[in-house]
Amino acid sequence: SSRVLWTLAVTQLQLSRNRSFSTMSRFKHPSHEKSVEGGKSELDQAFATHGKNLVVVNFWGECDPCKQMVDKIESLAVSLPPKASFYRVDAEANEDLCEIYGVRAIPTFMFFKDGLRVSKLVGADPDQLEQAVKGLLD
Repeated sequence: SSRVLWTLAVTQLQLSRNRSFSTMSRFKHPSHEKSVEGGKSELDQAFATHGKNLVVVNFWGECDPCKQMVDKIESLAVSLPPKASFYRVDAEANEDLCEIYGVRAIPTFMFFKDGLRVSKLVGADPDQLEQAVKGLLD
């Protein structure tokens, strides 16, 4: 089954606060993107919580292309709740998950509904990300 069996610890961020993730990155991440750090059951719980709504998982690193996507992710995360939820996975810290899901480059965005992967986008193209997210919401 292509049902996602991730169990990742999910750290919920308050929507009203901009925070720097010093333990994960030296650059500022969107405050509306939830951090995923190791394990599997927590992300499964997030998929269950969001049901049919879109879940966008951003496999990221400290590369320049990943940094270029920050503003677009923040914009989408602010404008789309509760239709879409955004999560990020540090690719370097979660190499096993990258291997399982075929992540070969960062940033890679995976899109899930009902815990099933429905699409994938590789690369730092803010317009393509917006089109992909909005297309999956229709």
